[in-house]
This record gives sequence, structure tokens and C-alpha cells, in this order.
Amino acid sequence: MPAKPAYAKLSPVAATEDENRRGFLQIALGSFLALGMTALAVTGGLWSLAMARFMFPNVLTDRQSIQSWRAKIISRPGQVETKFVSTYGV
Repeated sequence: MPAKPAYAKLSPVAATEDENRRGFLQIALGSFLALGMTALAVTGGLWSLAMARFMFPNVLTDRQSIQSWRAKIISRPGQVETKFVSTYGV
């Protein structure tokens, strides 16, 4: 390849300025792109966690609390509860 003529060569000052401008654009555009991709990844991760939480049911695992609920709700055989008659007509 032939050597560049003198008029086509950049002066040392112009070459430094050109490199600085390119470096600034690489940092600015690269960081905006990285920021956008990071935000996209974080949003996707949070959506995945929310979806995983949604898939698992809310259940009680404490046997004692379940049995105490059952004792309060279930009436005895042959017995009729009348505490809701005045409020709801039932």
C-alpha cells in the first residue's frame, strides 16, 4: 500500500482531538446502551420473580392454627347456629 501524502496526514493535535471525540461518543453511547440493557434485565428479573410468586398458592402450614379455625367454624352435629339470623336473615 502506498504511503499517505503529507497533506492527507493529520497533525498530532487534530489526531488527539479526533480520538477524544470518538472516545467520548463511545463512552456516551456505550453507557446509554449498557444502562438500557441493565434496566431491561432488572425489569425482566423482577417480572420473573413476581410471576414465580404468583404461581405458588397462599396456604396455611401451621396445623394448630388450622385446627383452631376448624373448631370455631364447624358447628356440632344436631346443633343450629342462630347468630347470623338478625344480621343477614339466615
